[in-house]
Amino acid sequence: MKKLRLAVPQGSAPNKPRKIADEIKHLVFMGQLKAGDRLPSVREAADDWGQSKDSVQRAYKQLLEEGIIVDSDERGNLPKYMVSLEVKEPAESERIAKLDSLMAQFVAKSRKLGYTVEEVQNATERVIDRVKAPRARKSPIACVANGTGKTAEAI
Repeated sequence: MKKLRLAVPQGSAPNKPRKIADEIKHLVFMGQLKAGDRLPSVREAADDWGQSKDSVQRAYKQLLEEGIIVDSDERGNLPKYMVSLEVKEPAESERIAKLDSLMAQFVAKSRKLGYTVEEVQNATERVIDRVKAPRARKSPIACVANGTGKTAEAI
């Protein structure tokens, strides 16, 4: 089972279980969690995500009530949670609509900050180019020849 990464800040807050549940629903909506995928146990999730066991348990309970996840071993003492088989992957049109909405928000916020549409487009293309570019391996070889002792990438 791959480790899930959630973007929920650590610490205590009354709405923490809701935020955890929303993050899991987001992963399902984006197709990163699919029907039948197993979720970590409450203890594993709490450790991995830096959350309290109570917050994770309450988030899982909310998701159970909403039918997003199910307990795949109802007879056992320790529940084994997985994404419900009833959960459908989002249609491509839904994913595209979500992406369009995110981009529209990004462009609107950028415009409010004084950037032109062309500047936003150029910045977006630069970021995409960086993401697509293969990462060069950094060699930790010390430069003894010039006596700096610094690694090659530090020079």
